Amino acid sequence: MSLIAKRAGVAVQTVYFIFRTRDALVQEVHNQTVLGRGAPVVPPEHPWYVSMASDPDPVRAISTLVEGMHDVATILLAKAEPRPGLADRQAGDMLVALLGPEIYRTFVLELGWTREQWATWTAQTMVRELFAGQ
Repeated sequence: MSLIAKRAGVAVQTVYFIFRTRDALVQEVHNQTVLGRGAPVVPPEHPWYVSMASDPDPVRAISTLVEGMHDVATILLAKAEPRPGLADRQAGDMLVALLGPEIYRTFVLELGWTREQWATWTAQTMVRELFAGQ
């Protein structure tokens, strides 16, 4: 955090004020590099997103976010035949795990994969794990 503050020409307290934690900073890097500048992390018009964003309790907010990813999984599974035995809940859990900043950080920042390599692997893994015959 101090190196980032130094390179940005601000006090380290400013970086902590904006991002609060190192994981929040990594999440924002993920958002900007993977999703693109200005792209929303999740569709803000969805009720689950509004609920998550406005809930002052972080535990409930995270639970709501995870439920939202399960809604996304349900939408995806309606597009093609799901893998036999795969429950919507499991598919949502896979999305939460594979699209989280921890996986991105591990593969790209720690293991040296390019963003494109990570995105390709993630997409291929999701297709293989979610849909039959893939």
